[in-house]
Amino acid sequence: MPNIKEIFSTTLAVITGTAMYILLNWIPIIGPLIVGFIAGFIAKGSVKRRFLSGVLSAIIGFVILLLFVFSKWGLNNILLLWIILLWNLTGIVFAGIGSILGSMISSTADMMSKFRRFDSSIHQYTGKTIRFNICPNCGISNPTDAVYCTSCGAAIVVRNDGGRYS
Repeated sequence: MPNIKEIFSTTLAVITGTAMYILLNWIPIIGPLIVGFIAGFIAKGSVKRRFLSGVLSAIIGFVILLLFVFSKWGLNNILLLWIILLWNLTGIVFAGIGSILGSMISSTADMMSKFRRFDSSIHQYTGKTIRFNICPNCGISNPTDAVYCTSCGAAIVVRNDGGRYS
C-alpha cells in the first residue's frame, strides 16, 4: 500500500510531466525522453509506479493537445491525423523509456545518499597503531592477547623475539 509521500510525489510527477509533454512533444525523441525522465525521477515508490507516471503524463498531455490544440487546427487531412497520432504514440513510448531511466537514476541517487551518511567521529585519527596477529593456519587476524585463533582454534604461541606463531 503506497504511503502519502509516494502518492503526492506521483501526482506531482504526472502534473509536471503533463505540462512538460505539452511543451516538449514537438522535439523528436528527446522531448518525450526528457518528460519521462523527469516524471520517473520525481515519482517515488516502485519502478512500476514511476514508469506509469511517465506514461500517464504523456497520455494526459496528448489528450490535452488533442482536445485543445489539434481541434482548433481543423484537421481534415486523414494523413496528417495519422502522422500526429503516430508521433504521439511514439512520444508515449519514449516517455515510458525515459521514466525507466529517471527511475534508475533516482533509485541510485537515493541508495547512494544513504551511504554518504556516516559518523565522522569514527573516522578521526587517534595516533594509535592497531596491532594484531595473523594465524598461520587459517590466515585470520586475531587480537594480540589471543592464545587461540578466533576462527580455527589453533594455538597461537609467542616466539622468542616477541612475535607470535602457532
